[in-house]
Amino acid sequence: MTTEAERQDTTAAYEVRPPRGMLWWALPGLVVSVALALSFLVYDGYGVITMGLAGLVGVLYFGRLCSLLLRGRTVADGKGLVYGRHGSLQLVRWKQIKELRTLSTPFGRRVMVVRKGGTAGVFALAAPREGLLGRTPDFDRALADLVARCTGKKVRVQAVKGVGLVGTVGWTLGLLLAVQLVEFPWQETWWPGNKEAGTLPRACRVVDEGTVRGLVPGAVNDDRFHDDGDPFQTSACHWGVAGRKEGLELRLQRYSREGGSGGTANARDRMRTFLLLADSRPVRGVGEQAWQITEPGGAERAAPDGLRRVQLLARRHNVVALVDYTARDRPADEMERAAADLARRALGQVRFG
Repeated sequence: MTTEAERQDTTAAYEVRPPRGMLWWALPGLVVSVALALSFLVYDGYGVITMGLAGLVGVLYFGRLCSLLLRGRTVADGKGLVYGRHGSLQLVRWKQIKELRTLSTPFGRRVMVVRKGGTAGVFALAAPREGLLGRTPDFDRALADLVARCTGKKVRVQAVKGVGLVGTVGWTLGLLLAVQLVEFPWQETWWPGNKEAGTLPRACRVVDEGTVRGLVPGAVNDDRFHDDGDPFQTSACHWGVAGRKEGLELRLQRYSREGGSGGTANARDRMRTFLLLADSRPVRGVGEQAWQITEPGGAERAAPDGLRRVQLLARRHNVVALVDYTARDRPADEMERAAADLARRALGQVRFG
């Protein structure tokens, strides 16, 4: 710590360090930035690119700032300024310095060194410095004490203004808006005009008990197969007969955006995998796309035990409904109509847009 006598003695080296009080917000800022940079590990929805980029910028900024606050210092003597920002020390001689500038920002002031032509360049000193929650006592006096060490000539000190508060806010908002160009907000369900669904109805409430009994006599809701995962993403229900293979299952899946691919595009991909299966046939009048598989199909006789199975996959925008219907001694066309009606009813209860 420089004593008062050393301050007044212009022949003695004078040292000043940055205010440690700024660490009260710089360290939490670094922690938050690291969390944002790693947010993609636990989150893959809208805003993940913005958070990741903001986190990376924050890590670089707050990391350097914390290093500067902990290790930075400025020492002045008759030769010049010895400055250290991240541990290493460098000397710039007084004859190399064109001027010193005090740069005012919305959060405080800092000192910039402007070198002369042959060694052109502008760099910031670690101290004296003012910042949020950190002030260098007698900033102007500390700067005057640094300049007083120059015995060869007078070093000009000029006050300049940096980007003001309005400019800082404007640049920040501009960068955030620019990042949105790669966030594809128009693929989100809340975007005006987007017809995609943001929620799903419960599959068990789509079909009434009377309809179930007509399709599968004696069937009850089988809790072992009941599935309501994320209430906004999946819902499934199964009705079956104890000890028998007959049954009815309805499954709803809502697809959302992943990276640059929207929910509707991902739902189409799911349909594409189903239509590649053997014996799948298109179905008209159910959603925007519908495919089914009937085993045995058409007028073919049912299996020896009389069982027949119909699987129908239908899509409307970003929602896919799967109907899996197994019955005994029933015509294929009757089962196919029932599956189509059930899929149509399920998609009709989804709220789109």
